[in-house]
Amino acid sequence: MLKAELDRMEKKEIITKVTRPTDWENSIVIKEKPNGTLQICLGPRDLNKALKREYHPIPTLEEITPSLAGFKLFSKLDASNGYWNVKIDKESSNLTTFNTPFGRYRFNRLPFGLKVSQDVFQRQIDETYQGCKGAIGIADDIQVHGKDETTHDLNLHEAMEKTRQVGIKLNADKCVIKAKECKFFGIIYSAEGVKPDPTKVEAIRDIKEPNDKKELRSFLGLIHYMGAFIPKLADHTANLRDINKDDV
Repeated sequence: MLKAELDRMEKKEIITKVTRPTDWENSIVIKEKPNGTLQICLGPRDLNKALKREYHPIPTLEEITPSLAGFKLFSKLDASNGYWNVKIDKESSNLTTFNTPFGRYRFNRLPFGLKVSQDVFQRQIDETYQGCKGAIGIADDIQVHGKDETTHDLNLHEAMEKTRQVGIKLNADKCVIKAKECKFFGIIYSAEGVKPDPTKVEAIRDIKEPNDKKELRSFLGLIHYMGAFIPKLADHTANLRDINKDDV
């Protein structure tokens, strides 16, 4: 399966074989997707230590909500293999050289695993859709909305044209067109307003009691994201936040 995936990626020019000596050589992390195919990620422990992040901000829930709440129609565009939509230059490509049982390769596209990938990709998404009315994107999820069918269709056409111009490839199986509500990072938006995604609420209800500070921080992060829907959240979590302090 690994050789077949490498061959497929090479054919699509996502990776290129390397035969010359390089200054950097990385390992890979292989993940199996829900559909049974493989996802090859870079495992660049040493390279990540040397790289400097640009820290491009991701839109917050407070910024997103006014842009989506109360609209009647929504469409979702899913950027296929997100990061791979970003080409990298030859110098950067050489840094991503990785070893496999079938030889060495380097990425021609932004790989999963680099600590800079999220920032670089989000910057491209923001630059692509920043002048596009009724569109907002976080990572590989681009939401398009409109107050009525005409407005929605105009916004969708503009977003699709921007997508085509920059060469972002879409996953047709994950795209949704003209829905009456949209799920966007744990929140459901519709003409009626805003509510939490029931699956996220269920996840909070079913979460196991934290056994250490790492698990406690994960729990606090999860419920903080849903804070807008939890009255007096600060009061309810005061004791937990005290326990989470570094000097406790």
